[in-house]
Amino acid sequence: MTDIDWWITEATEADIFNGPGDGLEHVEVIADALAPCLAGAGRFALDLGCGWGRLLVPMAARFPRALFWGCDVAPRHHGHRWPRNACWLATDGYGLMLAEEVVDAAWSVLLFQHLPDDEMAVWLIEMSRVLKDGGRFCFQWVDEDAPDAPRLYQHSEEFVRAAVDDAGFSILHWDVNPVGPSGWWWATAIWP
Repeated sequence: MTDIDWWITEATEADIFNGPGDGLEHVEVIADALAPCLAGAGRFALDLGCGWGRLLVPMAARFPRALFWGCDVAPRHHGHRWPRNACWLATDGYGLMLAEEVVDAAWSVLLFQHLPDDEMAVWLIEMSRVLKDGGRFCFQWVDEDAPDAPRLYQHSEEFVRAAVDDAGFSILHWDVNPVGPSGWWWATAIWP
């Protein structure tokens, strides 16, 4: 069974709502990184691996003139109460049903530790496809020095830097997790 199949068929509510706190500590990091791309009406943002929307909902409230898509492989996440400027975007876990260059800003938190290196690299390429010129992608991952945890893939800093470069991004910001446990990293990449 693939990790994607596991999330769709086996994950429990405890798996879905796991982690320290409610994730709101991440909103500040994401909002600061993506604010230049979300100022103004008609901007589009994407939460890749949104779960039930614990980060999407406060981001949509913070940027009420932008439009937000939440994307996740588990359809049961859909149906939680979301604001009017947010909607669900279905995915099979292998790509987005979006045209090229339609997203101004995107983020992914608590997704890449569930994907092996090759799948993470594919998603970085997919994000470069859907982002507009000058668009930003803020994402988090776990490195090989983080403590082991169940269902966790760890990605070396060298691998992530190479995958970001191969996808055509430029690194805008790169840092050890400003909130949360050590071994978790954040990057903001700009396209192209």
